Amino acid sequence: MLEQEDGKITLPATSLAGLRLEDSASAVEGELGGHYRRSLPETMVAGRRDVAAAWTYGILGILCTSAAGPFAVLGVLAANRALKKGAPSARAAQIFNIVIAVLWVLVVVAVFGLGFSLD
Repeated sequence: MLEQEDGKITLPATSLAGLRLEDSASAVEGELGGHYRRSLPETMVAGRRDVAAAWTYGILGILCTSAAGPFAVLGVLAANRALKKGAPSARAAQIFNIVIAVLWVLVVVAVFGLGFSLD
């Protein structure tokens, strides 16, 4: 609906001379090649499962403390795959898993020692 500034006259938009709504809609549909589907950018889609896997491995590493090292390594590998596919959010998962791996090594060294003595 079109309305005059003072609000006294209201007209349907189709009554406006020179305005053809049907033609403009079909032209847009023709330009897009059919119906328009909104999709995520390629960088957000690529590697999304690998990013989720990397975060999952890191969280499993925290929950299963004795197996944190192997889970962290799997997480770093999954994050690297996602980075190669172009997923920018994989960097945070990669850093998280590296921190988990380093903490696991420090805990193992603190508990079991370095395995040699100075006798």
